[in-house]
Amino acid sequence: MARARTRLSGDLREVGTKLVSVGVIEHSAQLSRSFKRLGKCFLNTGSCAQSQANMEGSRAIVVEDIYIVACDYVQRTLNNRQVIFTEHQVAERQLERKRQSVAVLRSSSHINPEQVQETLAEFNVAKSDADSKRQRAERVDQVLAADLRAFEANREGDLRAMFGALAKDQLHVERQVLNEFKAVLEFIRHGTSSTNSAGKESAASSASVGAAHK
Repeated sequence: MARARTRLSGDLREVGTKLVSVGVIEHSAQLSRSFKRLGKCFLNTGSCAQSQANMEGSRAIVVEDIYIVACDYVQRTLNNRQVIFTEHQVAERQLERKRQSVAVLRSSSHINPEQVQETLAEFNVAKSDADSKRQRAERVDQVLAADLRAFEANREGDLRAMFGALAKDQLHVERQVLNEFKAVLEFIRHGTSSTNSAGKESAASSASVGAAHK
């Protein structure tokens, strides 16, 4: 859209330049002013189209960059979440193995006190590690859900703001173009009425002079 609008801007400016040139070489003063004014109208319209092209070419890129950064953040968050949940699963499996070791040790008829203390210490460490990683996984799960909801809400708001600004700018440009054409049309009408009045006055004067001669 931005490239097409830029080409349109160039065409409008070319037409405007040619109209102004025609106005310069036109012998009729009234028609010369009309050509020049119409040419300036096309030049201004071309400038408006170029401004709109710049807006269309930049706004989308900025929004896409914001989305790329936001999506990259979400992707990294999901990857980190996967790592945290994997660590939690590993800790749970280690805890289960330590629990089985304690059960086997308790069912054994030959109990070594030192081995019992060491196994219980390892079990407690594994249990503490599993509890810590479970709490972290639950906390990350809750925070991630909130972050995803916020991301969706912000994305919808960004889209609304982008298209709202685009519609507002487009309406502003179209109003400028319409006002320019109205001004040119009014000027042409005024010039035509003035020319007709002058022609009628000249004809009336000629008729009165002819009658006087008769």
